[in-house]
Amino acid sequence: MSVFKVFHGGTANYDQQFEGTKIAAREFHNYWTSSGGGQKIFHDFIIGLIEDHSCIVTYKDDSKIVFVKTTGGAKHLFYTQGGQDRQIHPRAEKDNPNNDVVSMAVPSLAVEPEESNTAAYLNAAIGKLSDPNVADSEKRAFLLGLLLLKRCR
Repeated sequence: MSVFKVFHGGTANYDQQFEGTKIAAREFHNYWTSSGGGQKIFHDFIIGLIEDHSCIVTYKDDSKIVFVKTTGGAKHLFYTQGGQDRQIHPRAEKDNPNNDVVSMAVPSLAVEPEESNTAAYLNAAIGKLSDPNVADSEKRAFLLGLLLLKRCR
């Protein structure tokens, strides 16, 4: 379901994803600009999470760690697969409620709430949201981060 997952403090458990997702939500506004296009905002946001906020970002699955590499004088996002560095080309556009166009990134695999991987992921999120020891402000940040980082919206 998710293209990118953001972790803080490692990638071993959902607590680290919870922390990274909160950071993503709290920092997104620092990358948003009214003049910048959606692709630049998204690209800069992921680079910033890695370089400026000590987050670990994964792509496709938790074993594919995203890293930043400068090529041609510009920073780009990469991951390694089969011993080869592969560049990630993020695509995004800003919503415009006045143009009657809706864009949706459709998952590469069919998903449903009770499928084992999806259910496990959702159960971990529900656990965080129902935990009385987690402050409401932390839950709100986590939810916003999930919404920002999801493919389907």
